[in-house]
Amino acid sequence: ILGLFLGVGLAFLFENLDDSIKTPEDLTDRLDIPFLGFVPSVEDADDSSTGPKDRPRPGQSSPAKRVATTYRDFFKVIKRRIGAENETMQGLDLHKKEDLTARQRAGAVVVNQPMSSIAEAYRSIRANLFYSTPAEELKLLAITSSRPQEGKTTTSTNLALSIAQTGKRVLLIDADLHRPSVHKNLDAESGRGLTDVLIGSITWQEATRKISFKDVDLENLDVITAGPSSPNPSELLNSNRMREFLTQVRSEYDWVLIDTPPVLFVSDASIISVMCDGVILVVKSGDSSRSLLSRTMERLNSVHAHMIGSILNNVQVSRVGRYYSSYYNVGYSRYSQDYQRTYYASEGADEV
Repeated sequence: ILGLFLGVGLAFLFENLDDSIKTPEDLTDRLDIPFLGFVPSVEDADDSSTGPKDRPRPGQSSPAKRVATTYRDFFKVIKRRIGAENETMQGLDLHKKEDLTARQRAGAVVVNQPMSSIAEAYRSIRANLFYSTPAEELKLLAITSSRPQEGKTTTSTNLALSIAQTGKRVLLIDADLHRPSVHKNLDAESGRGLTDVLIGSITWQEATRKISFKDVDLENLDVITAGPSSPNPSELLNSNRMREFLTQVRSEYDWVLIDTPPVLFVSDASIISVMCDGVILVVKSGDSSRSLLSRTMERLNSVHAHMIGSILNNVQVSRVGRYYSSYYNVGYSRYSQDYQRTYYASEGADEV
């Protein structure tokens, strides 16, 4: 009995000491901007592929299970932070070749795994974006985050892919000239890109490229990668040529998404946000603190950036509410996959 009370007390202590944003409610309470949606963590997406018999039924929960969930989530956060610090201290390359496959799979999950829970989350964010913004007024959007490794590039590529699947013309621009990653997510050559356009060596039409996926038609999606590295990226992005370039592409496409650097690390995000119709802020669940978000919003508000919404990434689904957590864990994506196999059966298959 004493051990049980001690465990419950420690769980509440950890909750109060942890200043990180973990749930959509935490994010909406901290940011006075619309909430566009959240993306579940990869671990939860993998768990959802198990059958319903392997997961608890909706409503089946107990205090002991909730305490165990709190401990599990807390130590997951600690493990991720320790791992990130060790990689930084050891000077490991975060984009080594053996990680590229996982990066490409996550960077185009709406195409590679269209029936997964993560792909459905991006489609839900796309729908919220469509119905929360005037189509003719907000066409040029910057996607940013407070600091690196929060999933802004993955959000940019998947959101661009999901919008292109609706038939709208989309241009995805990699404006992170410090650590470009769009070409890695989409498995594309970096080659000529935004840097070449801004120095005037090529036109923006020559810098655009198509992204091909097996059995998927993405003719509506164009991509401009970052291009060669530049010693003065801030000056290039703050130039008149950049403003002219954005004005031209704005008239040619239905949506223009710009992947920017983190707000608190370089000034590039603040520069680009002023030129765009709106800004979307990506926040990593369990990793971004409330004080960090406050400083981010102060910097964006200081340049009068138009914030149109926020996205919570890498969410532990067990924390977002009892009903959704239970419903999600019984394997919603598994049911979707079964439905797809039944409904889209081959012509030679027997009717069900």
